[in-house]
This record gives sequence, structure tokens and C-alpha cells, in this order.
Amino acid sequence: MADSVELNGIRITLVEGYPICVNNVQTWRYRVEFVACPPTPGISNFAFQLCNPQHNVINFTPIEGAEYTPNNAQPCLSNIGATRQMKWNRNNENVVGEYQFSLQGCFQTTQINVAVHAGRICDFGIITGPDCELLPPPNGNSRGIDFSILKESMN
Repeated sequence: MADSVELNGIRITLVEGYPICVNNVQTWRYRVEFVACPPTPGISNFAFQLCNPQHNVINFTPIEGAEYTPNNAQPCLSNIGATRQMKWNRNNENVVGEYQFSLQGCFQTTQINVAVHAGRICDFGIITGPDCELLPPPNGNSRGIDFSILKESMN
């Protein structure tokens, strides 16, 4: 899977060790950096495709400039059917850094669309992100102990 993508002068990379899923909350963290120097025209926003209605974003950082709403979605992602998105409205001066969002539930990984908007240019590619399918429960059980193991050992 592609853990990094270069779009319009910036590199977006899934941070090593992510995603992390604890207590049925999965956190995705991405690093955004310039490939060489700030691109021209300047970055105005970038967004990650999410699944509708499976993905429920419960928190995100940085909060400044972030939107989790289909009402102001990234146009180039909307045009390919990605209406639910995690989007950050940023500019060249403050785009570099780490961005994360957390979803209710633990999802499998897949390739998702990510887009960068700069001037009139909308560039998108794929990066490792959350699938629409939940991860299977550990050991195939939804909870508790697999008592078939005990039964087999008693015979």
C-alpha cells in the first residue's frame, strides 16, 4: 500500500505506527511537508476520503482549519463521489505538520483518495487509509472466551 503520496509540491505520509486502535477508537496520523519549497500557487486545503455512513469522526487535530462535513467538501474528491471527507483548510505558511483524526470503530486498511487544492489546481492521489469495513474481532470471537478450546481439552 502507498503510505506516502506527492501532490502539487507537498508530500503526505502516513506516520509510522499508525493507525492505532484502542477501545474501539482508531486514530490515523499523517505528516504533511513540502517536497522542495512551498508550491506556487499556494495550498488552500487538503482532504482525505472517508466512508459514508460508516466513518464517524470523533476528534481531529489540529482543530484550526479542520472540517468534517459534506457541506464544504473538497471539490475534486466530491467529483469522484467522495462526499464524506476529513478536510483541513490551510495555506502554504501553515500547512507543514502532523494531522490526525480518530474514527469510532476499528477499520481495515485500504487505499483511499487524498486531494490537495492549490489555486485552480486540484490534484488527487491515493494513500493508505481507513476501509469501509471493520476489522474482524480478535480470534474470530465477538467477545469473551472461546469455550470450544476448553471442551476439546477436557475430552
